Amino acid sequence: MPFRLPARKRDTVRSGLAFLGIAGLMALVLGLGITNLKRSNNKHATKENDALMTLSRPDLVLNVGGGAPPQPIPGTLQPGQAALNIIYTVGKLDPIAEKTARIFIEFYPVGTLSPFNGTDLNDWADSLGSTPALAAFTVTTSYKTFTFRAGERPLRQEQTMVIGDADRYPLDHQDLEDYITATYVDPATNRSTLLPVTVVDDSWQQGWNFVRDPTDSANSPTVGAAGSAQPAWNFALIAKRNATTKILSFGIIGLMWLLSLTYFVVGFRVVSTDRKVDLTVAALGATLMFGMNALRSVQPGIPPTGCIADTFGYMWNMCLLALCCIIAVAHYLWRIDRLPQLPPPPQPPQPQYKEVA
Repeated sequence: MPFRLPARKRDTVRSGLAFLGIAGLMALVLGLGITNLKRSNNKHATKENDALMTLSRPDLVLNVGGGAPPQPIPGTLQPGQAALNIIYTVGKLDPIAEKTARIFIEFYPVGTLSPFNGTDLNDWADSLGSTPALAAFTVTTSYKTFTFRAGERPLRQEQTMVIGDADRYPLDHQDLEDYITATYVDPATNRSTLLPVTVVDDSWQQGWNFVRDPTDSANSPTVGAAGSAQPAWNFALIAKRNATTKILSFGIIGLMWLLSLTYFVVGFRVVSTDRKVDLTVAALGATLMFGMNALRSVQPGIPPTGCIADTFGYMWNMCLLALCCIIAVAHYLWRIDRLPQLPPPPQPPQPQYKEVA
């Protein structure tokens, strides 16, 4: 005879397994979130280090320590040359409400525009954020003009860029383009002179990946691996939804299809077998219809109803649920009409009164 646990112990084991399953699922979600956060931070830190190595700079050395000799870092500036490094950061993409991108721009004058004369790479990088410009210069973008005086430390500036909408969510992408030029007053001639610029992208935002467009000046063969200042810089960036956003979006679309098809199967079985049905079946469909909108809103960064993700699932799911609700109510009313009519209950006998003469 096979061994079987008592009913109470079976319930305890089932409850324990359910608890372990829920705890494992929560641990998995938490682990994925922490891993994604660490990966994003590491990616951003690596991007900042790469940006430092692509700036226009004089010849410098890198002190690695440990008694090792300094490593020469060849620069891209010739003696007596001035240049301007620009850190370009897309701070906030809003393709839903305002359809704009918030841009932060940082300016770092180098060469003869900077008073720093050290040769150490780390010291040079630290001096970028605190060194004032030795001459007045002007930067012109496609959206704004920035002017700085001599002796002034250029502060971070902000501009707004018009972008497209999010109708193709989660497969949408935004093209960010800007044309940047700069001039400065040459102290030797006291004339406005073209100032070569180098633009480095430092954009990062949760849910987006930023990729250089092939038309960006960074892909020009004259720039090279170490970065070379250009007379004018065409900044072109493509912002796409990252893999996490796409996986979550299509996963939720799959869940909406699963819910609506499950209710469709329930309704089909009830109607096809002519089973007794009450209004709770229709109420279940109505509840799913209201809950479907809440499930749709879980998709990260989804725009209002009408995007391409809705044409994959949400609109069809709502129509399917509404149709099943109507069929369930119609079947309920049809079965009521087919119920046998019960005879009226017998009336109690009426008392008879006899008239007395």
